[in-house]
Amino acid sequence: MQTRQILSVFHRLLELIVRGISLLIAFVRGPAESQPPIKDLTLLHSATALALKIRNRQLTSEDVVSSYIERIKEIQPILNCVVAERFEEALKEARKCDELLKSQDAPSVEFLAKEKPLFGVPFTTKDCIAIENMQQTAGLVIRKNTVVEKDADVIRLMRSAGAIPLALTNVSELAMWWESSNCLFGVTKNPYNTRCDMSRYVIIDIMQCNQFTS
Repeated sequence: MQTRQILSVFHRLLELIVRGISLLIAFVRGPAESQPPIKDLTLLHSATALALKIRNRQLTSEDVVSSYIERIKEIQPILNCVVAERFEEALKEARKCDELLKSQDAPSVEFLAKEKPLFGVPFTTKDCIAIENMQQTAGLVIRKNTVVEKDADVIRLMRSAGAIPLALTNVSELAMWWESSNCLFGVTKNPYNTRCDMSRYVIIDIMQCNQFTS
């Protein structure tokens, strides 16, 4: 019992220290930048909801992909989250999805729901996961010119489910740390508070979980 109390006090002290350091960093960095509000309601749907609307011809894959491309272009200068993109290729793949649905050989809604549950839906992945003909740096300067020749298994499975790779997002070096920061692409800012990186909230969440489970 005494050990738990000591750990609880330690967690609280550590949380206060982390909050204090974060506030100091935020003060030095200046006021947070505001993000453009989301006007395109397509961006508010879940992946499964988008897939349902696409296979039911309520939305086109091209429109969905275009919406995400435009949003990335809006927030990238503020957050620095994307390190490589394949927008043109993604749009071509989206158009093929739409053409298939319009063709005489269009698969049934039931078939798509079972075999291609993410048909026409765009996604991003971290820059430590291989996408064919794209860079894979894992945040390392020494790998800045590394281009992979084939998809990682997880990307292959996503494509098999009908999903469309859109871009690579920033990581820490070798994806070893909580924040997305490296010497190659810099720091990805927290979308909820651009004066911070993502690690602040991860650390606090972990400490709060430990407090309740200790």
